[in-house]
Amino acid sequence: MNVCVLLDENVSLDVGERLRGLGFDVAVVAAMESARGIPDDDVFALAAAQQRILISRDRHFTNSVRFPPDRVLGILFISDGNLRGTEEADLVESFFKNHRIEEFKERVIFLSPSSIRIR
Repeated sequence: MNVCVLLDENVSLDVGERLRGLGFDVAVVAAMESARGIPDDDVFALAAAQQRILISRDRHFTNSVRFPPDRVLGILFISDGNLRGTEEADLVESFFKNHRIEEFKERVIFLSPSSIRIR
């Protein structure tokens, strides 16, 4: 299965480069001229329309009422705000290398260097 992800504007571009190197189909909000600065609801709608895993540092996406994870492939929330780009990429790469998509499909993942929680 080719895993498709959408990187929100607040996620390091290092994450996208790393995931592309692993064979992921990566779309980046910051690289889409028409999508830069769009509201969270529109970012979510884009991920839903393309059935992508939304990767974000925006806590709003963990609100399952407003952003139902079953409408996208999944939501990965990076909860540590003090990571450098390469550290963020290491964290996300490690998660995907150690978890099968069936474990988190259509769910919310809370990811930090010290913990992983899948809801």
